[in-house]
Amino acid sequence: MNISLLLNQPSAEDLTLLLTELSPLQYASLNCKLDKFVVHKIAKIMPVGAIAVEVGTYLGATASIMAHANENLEIHAFDLFDDGIYAKNQDTLIEQSLGKGQPRSLENVSKFVSKYKNIHLHKVVKNETVVFKQEIDFLIEDSSHRYPQLSDSMNNWLPKIKINGIVMLHDYRPYLPIDSPQRFLDVENYVDFLSNHTDWKFLGGFGDFAIFQRTHRQD
Repeated sequence: MNISLLLNQPSAEDLTLLLTELSPLQYASLNCKLDKFVVHKIAKIMPVGAIAVEVGTYLGATASIMAHANENLEIHAFDLFDDGIYAKNQDTLIEQSLGKGQPRSLENVSKFVSKYKNIHLHKVVKNETVVFKQEIDFLIEDSSHRYPQLSDSMNNWLPKIKINGIVMLHDYRPYLPIDSPQRFLDVENYVDFLSNHTDWKFLGGFGDFAIFQRTHRQD
């Protein structure tokens, strides 16, 4: 699967057209327009029976973008589904998506994404390793952006990625000032680490994602 053409910078017209193709739930995603563009495009070309995993799904909006792009994609989305603060406009997003006074619980997020039957939500326990026995075609890591949680998560998920599978790490922002609170140096350090691994090809940064493709597998 060659996705290099999808990673060309889209024109303003491309982005405008994309907004008409995206899931109507995309407004609840914390991702920027370019992030939504690449998630939609990659999900759309996944073959029938492919499996996608999102770690840190928040309100399930990014999972919904994938599901809307490809109804044949089996999507597993993992999250704590807790009351932690993850965004400046969190209260507004949760109220718009789940209802006034409703918690960001597994039950409520399940209702929010219920139109997409190919989304499977999973509640996880903090610092416990997730058991998942299937091989994966497409992984989005958007949970903790700091060590050791980031490396622990990647160590758990990367062995499950198929040859030619795609891995995307969110909140990769090397373009920001070094002291910006929105710049996560641990994410950049992990990108550097994986870029030097013979099993992985770094396809570059796109939006706020660092994108890799598996080229080899050492079992």
